[in-house]
Amino acid sequence: MLKAGNKGMLKITSIDSLIECVELYKTTSKSSEESDKISLFFEKYLKEVAHLAQVKKFFHDTIYHSLYEFFYDPVHDDSEDDAELGQSLHLC
Repeated sequence: MLKAGNKGMLKITSIDSLIECVELYKTTSKSSEESDKISLFFEKYLKEVAHLAQVKKFFHDTIYHSLYEFFYDPVHDDSEDDAELGQSLHLC
């Protein structure tokens, strides 16, 4: 969801709100070369983000899962969990 910020600016808090903002921009902007370039830039950017999400899923499903299943030994794990530190990363 888009949130109104200072000076009429929108606060974009997620990819979905970015998509919503770009669509809003396309429908409200006057057709010009600059607005077409901006729209094209964000369309390419959002396609790249979608592609990276697919790459991440592929990596997790094929490589990470196999490594975890066959090579992970919890007895020898001395790493700290990000969730324990209160540092979690949320993508898409």
